[in-house]
Amino acid sequence: MPRFLILVLITLVAFSAPGLAAQQPDTTADLPFQVVDSSPLAGQELGATEAITVFFDRAVDCATAPGAVSLTPALDGAVTCDGASLTFTPSAPYPSATPVTLTISTALQAADGTPLAESLTLEMSTIGNLAVTEVLPDDGATGIETNSVITVIFNRPVVPLVSNEDRDTLPHPLTMDPAVDGKGEWLNTSIYVFRPDPALAGGTTYTMTVNVGLTAVDGAALADSYSWSFTTVDPSIVETTPQDLASDVTLDQSIQVTFNQPMDRASVESSFFIRPDDQDSGRIDGAFEWADTSTGFKFTPADNLALDTLYSAGFEPGVARGETGTATLAGRTDWSFVTVPEPSVVGTDPFMGEEDVDVSNGLTIYFASPMNQDTLKDHITIDPEPYREPNYYYYDWDSSYNISFGMEPSSDYTVTISPGMEDVYGNVITRERVVTFTTAPYSPNVSLQVPRGVGLYNAYNDQTQVFVTHRNVSRLDLELYSVPTDDFISRIEQDTYDPAYSYTPTTSQVLAQWTIQSATPENQVRYELLNLGAQAAGGGVSCPGAPASRLKVGDSAIVITDPDPLRARATPVDGEVVAQLYRDYRVSVVGGPVCADELLWWEVTLRDGSTGWVAEGTTDEYFLDLQAAGQTTPVDVTQGLGNEALAPGVYMLRVNSPETQHEGQDARKHFLMVSTASLTVKSSPHEVLIWATELRNGQPIPNAPITLYTRDQGQVASGVTDADGLVRLSVPTTPDEDPYETRVAVLQTRDHFGIGMPDWSDGIDTYQFGLMSDYPSQYRLYVYTDRPVYRPGQPVYFKGILRARDDVTYTPPTDFQTVPVMIYDESGEMVFDQDVSLTAYGTFSGEFDIADDAGLGFYRISVDLPTNRQYYYEGGGISFSVAEYRVPEFQVDVTAEADQVVQNEMIRVLVDSKYFFGGVVSDANVDYSVQASPYFFNYDGPGYYDFYDIDADAGPGEFYGFYSEQIASGSGTTDASGQYLIELPADLEDATQSQTWTIEATVRDESGLTVSGRTEVIVNKGLVYIGARPADYVGFAGQESEVEILAVDWDSQPVANQAIDVEVVERRWNSVQEKDDAGRTTWTWEVEEIPVTTGS
Repeated sequence: MPRFLILVLITLVAFSAPGLAAQQPDTTADLPFQVVDSSPLAGQELGATEAITVFFDRAVDCATAPGAVSLTPALDGAVTCDGASLTFTPSAPYPSATPVTLTISTALQAADGTPLAESLTLEMSTIGNLAVTEVLPDDGATGIETNSVITVIFNRPVVPLVSNEDRDTLPHPLTMDPAVDGKGEWLNTSIYVFRPDPALAGGTTYTMTVNVGLTAVDGAALADSYSWSFTTVDPSIVETTPQDLASDVTLDQSIQVTFNQPMDRASVESSFFIRPDDQDSGRIDGAFEWADTSTGFKFTPADNLALDTLYSAGFEPGVARGETGTATLAGRTDWSFVTVPEPSVVGTDPFMGEEDVDVSNGLTIYFASPMNQDTLKDHITIDPEPYREPNYYYYDWDSSYNISFGMEPSSDYTVTISPGMEDVYGNVITRERVVTFTTAPYSPNVSLQVPRGVGLYNAYNDQTQVFVTHRNVSRLDLELYSVPTDDFISRIEQDTYDPAYSYTPTTSQVLAQWTIQSATPENQVRYELLNLGAQAAGGGVSCPGAPASRLKVGDSAIVITDPDPLRARATPVDGEVVAQLYRDYRVSVVGGPVCADELLWWEVTLRDGSTGWVAEGTTDEYFLDLQAAGQTTPVDVTQGLGNEALAPGVYMLRVNSPETQHEGQDARKHFLMVSTASLTVKSSPHEVLIWATELRNGQPIPNAPITLYTRDQGQVASGVTDADGLVRLSVPTTPDEDPYETRVAVLQTRDHFGIGMPDWSDGIDTYQFGLMSDYPSQYRLYVYTDRPVYRPGQPVYFKGILRARDDVTYTPPTDFQTVPVMIYDESGEMVFDQDVSLTAYGTFSGEFDIADDAGLGFYRISVDLPTNRQYYYEGGGISFSVAEYRVPEFQVDVTAEADQVVQNEMIRVLVDSKYFFGGVVSDANVDYSVQASPYFFNYDGPGYYDFYDIDADAGPGEFYGFYSEQIASGSGTTDASGQYLIELPADLEDATQSQTWTIEATVRDESGLTVSGRTEVIVNKGLVYIGARPADYVGFAGQESEVEILAVDWDSQPVANQAIDVEVVERRWNSVQEKDDAGRTTWTWEVEEIPVTTGS
């Protein structure tokens, strides 16, 4: 128990005793006489003259004290008593750093005569000597930087804590040899630092001494002087520019030298030299420019250096010295470099005689020295002359000149670099340089000219045609396959972008295989128009160079070659030989044919049950003969209407070539959906609407059976179209199912065929009608933090509220009990990842401790909710800022006189700044800026009207691509009331629509603290807005179409008696061909506007 508490208790007992005397006898004499406390405590350090006091539980008989108290070692002093305490006071200071033991024997008695219950032994130690525990630099250290700080650390407080005004009164304990100027200070009560000013002298040994007699706050003294020594680093060169052995140094190059310490400028300048390496003395004249710290200089020669010359630079030995001291420059003190050579062409890319040069590379010329780019272009001649003006670009970093001129493929080029080019110093290249090279041909290419992996083809057309382009190929190998409807549905459900890419049909699906030989000149693109119906109706394969085929799949054939065997290969042409078939060997034709190498190849079954590929024959002889024709049922792949279109159904066209196949390019594949019906499909989570129309005339198809398929469930619904060709199908879904999985509608009867998907919506997407759409989420999530900004080391408390929408009943979720919470820092690194429990009320909360060394910036809390849906994100979050912020001392309010104005009116904005304690921020700087952005009138009256005048043909960017720009800025000073008035004319100039002006003002007070505020003002083009809406989005030819026109004011209130001019135009989009800048013909589109009528 602490001593003061015991004394308080004893005192309370003493005060209470008189009132209890008559009721309770004194029993103190029955209790043992004992020690309750001491000062100092056992084991503590004893001050040099500090008294030792022992406290007892009752008053002491002081007459017994002298004989009961003893000290080891024996020390002179006085023993006194004061009630229940006994004190020993030394008559002289204790010996330092000495153990002291106070002993009180049982001879000591209390005032009531009770002897001490047991003797007391109190062991302490006297104060030790003041000592130096650490010094910096270390004793004996060498190579010490001259700007080092000298530090002494003591084992106990030497000086008391004082105010800044009294620091100069504190002792300075260091003596330095040689003497050093500077300033010393106590960092705290036991650490002393000395900062030399100027810096220490280089190459010098210093001896530092803390003199004997320095006394600590507690009286401990330094018994002996403490000395140590260290040696500073010699002056030396740290870095030079140019570096040693540098080449291609420019002639106007300045010489820069950096030292490891401040240098004596006079001695450095007098000893520095730069001269040609073949000279032993002398130096080039120039001017010195020194760094403020005297640790480096820049020397600029008075004249340019000489071309292609080896120079030496450095310092005469033993002269250049440090700013203080006598040590001179040590280490290597000279270096050399070579200047740029005479101007010349040192290389080109392509190099002389190079072949197969990529046409996209252009020509790069490399020079030996920096060139004057204005003298280059006119001295370059290209033969043959480029079809367009070349682009030129000079690169300073490697003195190269690039000429991009659109090389032609497979062409021989001669580039002449004539004399007359100059370097930056006016020196002229006098020799001509000629470079010849040959460009490579274009890479082989085969392309189907179709917009995407699936194409819709009208079965009513006379022909089913597809364009294919090819370049630099010897032939096109084409295959047409029939595709079962189920296969097609499976592919488009799995890959809506390019479903044909990974589809591999079987040989039984082959309708036709044929080859188109290419005689197209090299590097030219040729268009081939494929008539697929005619090809399929031919029932076979065209193979130039091969004899007419006598076989088909299903036939039995017999080998008729003699005496050489017919080789069966693993693959056509050059596959591994798997068998040799001699005369009368019988085979069954199970696949093919394939036209390759002017041979028609068939896949046949061998005697062991395996298969191989054999050639049917050459124009000189057949290798196989028909033994028995396979039984077949004729199938007409055309419509039987006397035309050459494919019959309704799904087909796949595959196009390849030997050259593209050799380069690893995939064969081009394309699904052809030959249809009589168009199915327009719109989908919602629980319902699908299908509209079936005739492709030949656009009329609805009534009474048509429609079947709906999904990827995961197969057939899910079916129905029959009504008189308008519409059918609405309900789709059964569960909460675990994806309501937006791929859905496919199929119409397949004897008379009609058609397939549709919601994803096939090019041209009819909601955004193209000015409507917004989004996937509905399963949950609603709100996350917030206790505040928006934090410092490193502070905790962030976050909370979230989660509800299942459940048809807007917003119930707490039951599918999961925790939510994953992640926090990302400014760099995107995850710094927190934890599953946080949900309460029964659908809430969650947590805490994140920002690290003390955390990076500053914006952090984001992200909550990823569990979901089985892959097409969009379920969750949410919130951001907060981590900053070393300063709490603002005043606030800035920016208030506009009016929220809206009409153009050409005056905008008045008042900036009002006040301190939080109540005063005004007067005479403060005010900087303001004005940002203008397009304003879209927000009509909130009944009905939907379009108030926007935008170019619909410019794409989504016309609506979403607007950006803000600064249109005004200024500055001023707040008045005596802390206010500043901004006046701006509302000038819209050439703007085509109204604008929102954001006025932001920043006030800076006398301490440099800045606080900003902002406001917005709508600048209207006029007092009335005109809106329009059609009665129907789709009109019918020959029928009246109605459009409503509405005039409203800024508050969406109708405005009567407005004269409105109306113009109706018909807009036609036409696909046209035009030539680009390179002279190539390309397809594009143009809009034609045809006036229909006007009115008002």
